[in-house]
Amino acid sequence: MRSRLLSTLLFLMTSVAASAADAWQQRWSEHLSRDVLPYWQAQSTANTSRADDPRTRYFMPQLRLLYVASVGIARETDSVAQRALRKNFAQRLASLVEQFQDTATGDWNALARSVRSPQDAAILSMQDQAWAVYLLADIHARTGDPAPLQLARQTFARIDRLAHDEQHAGYYLTYSASGASMDRQEHGGRKYAAVQLHMLLALARLRSAAPADELLVRRFDEVRPLIPRFVSAESGHARWALTRDWKEADFSPPADNQTLYGQNAEIITYLLDATTSSGGLLDGEKTMLESIARGLLRDGISPDGAVYFRGPMKGAATDRRIWWWPQAETAAALWRLHALTGNADYLDGFHRVSAWTFAHTLPPQNSALWRTLTDADGRELPHGTASHELQTGFHAIRSLLLIEKTSP
Repeated sequence: MRSRLLSTLLFLMTSVAASAADAWQQRWSEHLSRDVLPYWQAQSTANTSRADDPRTRYFMPQLRLLYVASVGIARETDSVAQRALRKNFAQRLASLVEQFQDTATGDWNALARSVRSPQDAAILSMQDQAWAVYLLADIHARTGDPAPLQLARQTFARIDRLAHDEQHAGYYLTYSASGASMDRQEHGGRKYAAVQLHMLLALARLRSAAPADELLVRRFDEVRPLIPRFVSAESGHARWALTRDWKEADFSPPADNQTLYGQNAEIITYLLDATTSSGGLLDGEKTMLESIARGLLRDGISPDGAVYFRGPMKGAATDRRIWWWPQAETAAALWRLHALTGNADYLDGFHRVSAWTFAHTLPPQNSALWRTLTDADGRELPHGTASHELQTGFHAIRSLLLIEKTSP
């Protein structure tokens, strides 16, 4: 009798937890369809080429608005409306190429042609190039348009020749636009987690589009085992950077030896996403992802669900500001990991992060335009980068799409 009562109680508790999970997933999906997508689609179709708008100077916000436009095309069921979206998309893609791509080399510059100096274009960031490959390939998958895929493959060919480390594997942080050799013992010699992580997903997207390309397969298989090298087996936190030959080292500024909780969450979602088309997780990868999640829950998330910005490799967070993107990425990471493992701790973390985000990151006057930066109590803080607002839509949409499509 007692055993049956306990079983019934456990069943009811499990049912309540599942219902709560479904409720949050549904709420995120409604927020995506009702608030976020309509607002950012309007931004992606608006004339954002005004010279007096400082956000138009930056490559990343404009690339991410192109991504938003592609999501709108993929979700539009009305043929007339979709044709209009495709026309606008083609214009925005042409503008992106005109303003930010170097016609001689194919490099993507961080600043628009109208404000770029020769010095700005001399040394290129792999962050920008990796994002270009990843998003352009993803945009192709959503729209079926061959032009973004062609641009993505051209960009990959360029950076693989100039930024790939033939001796120690992986990709450098920077490379010379002229093709000249660089001193790889200094800043450009470090191996940054963000570069390898975004290249992993970029390679996965290209590999899906061109499965017969042996170089893409080889590079994907090369970068994949590099990701765990950043992760501490003790704390589950990922280092910001390693040396060229993948060893720990003291860097300056100190942030390089700290962990970003939002990036830790990205490792979970990016690896799960990247390995979907390659046979699933390898031995040890699931253990690593769960270690990252435990570290997040222990050190990176407040009891009520605020995701802190930064902390040491071992111990509690030291920078407790709350940026919008770790909230979005962490909610998606915990939800996807719960779906994979069934672990109730990840579901509880997803509930808390979701509740905090709705309470503090989504302002009531315009819940589509998430607050960029707050303190741990949800009070809005000033920030100095004008391009952040146009990046908000990307992280929110990408993460909410992951939550929407993942079954509990």
